Amino acid sequence: MESKSYQPYILSLGLMVLASLVIALTVAPAPVGDAGVMVDGEGNPVLPERFGDWVGEDQEITQEEITTLPADTRFARKLYRNSEGRLMLCSIVLSGSDRGSIHRPEVCLPGQGFVIQDSALESVPLGDEEASERLLSTRRLLISKEFELRPNQSIEFFRYYYYWFVGSDLTTPHHGDRLYRATLDRILHNLSHRWAYVTVSPDMIPPGKESEIAAVCRDFIREIFPHFHRDAVIPR
Repeated sequence: MESKSYQPYILSLGLMVLASLVIALTVAPAPVGDAGVMVDGEGNPVLPERFGDWVGEDQEITQEEITTLPADTRFARKLYRNSEGRLMLCSIVLSGSDRGSIHRPEVCLPGQGFVIQDSALESVPLGDEEASERLLSTRRLLISKEFELRPNQSIEFFRYYYYWFVGSDLTTPHHGDRLYRATLDRILHNLSHRWAYVTVSPDMIPPGKESEIAAVCRDFIREIFPHFHRDAVIPR
């Protein structure tokens, strides 16, 4: 009998928590503070024109991205090439006040015809490979896609797809962690930070060259990281 007397209070507490979550996930306060990535005067993320042995060329943002993502989403995308002829595509999607700008690539890649063969966390040293204590945790996907060369003859290409999320002062490769931190900020501080979604993808992987291409990707990420992340961002 005594336990039943607490039921109204438990119910009220549950409703309060539910109401807080609904408010946090539906109300859109204006973004506060700076993005974790560098932006230009118009609020667009910026990627370096060149760094080390890499030279970048701007790539077109697809009309589908522009029309399906919220209007205040901002983009940066460059295809980099080095003196050895290697290619590396780097892209940033920066959210505005709408949380729908950022999503996991596991959601959209299959819709683009890719098959996700493997998914793993990979730590990238941001200093000397042997002695660095600064590690960027990334998610590395192995994806594939079939291309038809001629009727009844096709070939399957494989490539890596690295990604991580950047908050105002930290990085994370976990979509759930990003959502948790975003929701906590909205509940406790009524803030809507601008999260960025960064991807790095090399050209196709020649058979037997998986380790070599992964090493090139790690070197590329290590070199480009300080060129578009703000100093306040702590890699995790």
